[in-house]
Amino acid sequence: MFRDKALVEGGRPRLVLSGEVQYFRTPRHLWKPVLKRLRDAHCDTVSTYVPWSWHEPADGRFDFTGRTHPMRDLGTFLAMAADMGFRMVLKPGPYVFAEMKNGGVPEWFSAAHPEALARGPGGKSLAARLKFQHVTYLHPTWERYAFRWLDRAWEAIAPHRDRTLLWQLDNEINYSHTFFWFGPY
Repeated sequence: MFRDKALVEGGRPRLVLSGEVQYFRTPRHLWKPVLKRLRDAHCDTVSTYVPWSWHEPADGRFDFTGRTHPMRDLGTFLAMAADMGFRMVLKPGPYVFAEMKNGGVPEWFSAAHPEALARGPGGKSLAARLKFQHVTYLHPTWERYAFRWLDRAWEAIAPHRDRTLLWQLDNEINYSHTFFWFGPY
């Protein structure tokens, strides 16, 4: 709970000492040693993205268990962090940026639903001018798929909700890195 702009637990403001561990970029056998280093640095919270493109590599084919790749085993990573006493800040997007292609939005989505991609003034596609293929957040196709993703991500995260401090929806959604660095505005 938040009170007076502070995270409060047990009636007292809580200072969050967090470090970022991107399990999807870290070989699975290193998860525990990396988390141990974070604990040795006196952190009590681990923060991580939960990238849509990583966990749904094809339309409707979700993997949070490591079935298709060991580094997709989100449940084991979260359980390991919880067992080591960490709280968590989880960032499932659907747009995460995180220096990922299309900000973590799956390539299959952009290819299958060009109608949901951002358009510039005059209604022209921005795909050729932008570094990333951005979506239009209010497009009904985007909303349907984004909510489906968030529902599935929540199912994977829910067993660890008692250890989760915060759930960040989207990251860097103002597209400043695109519009101001690369145009078109």
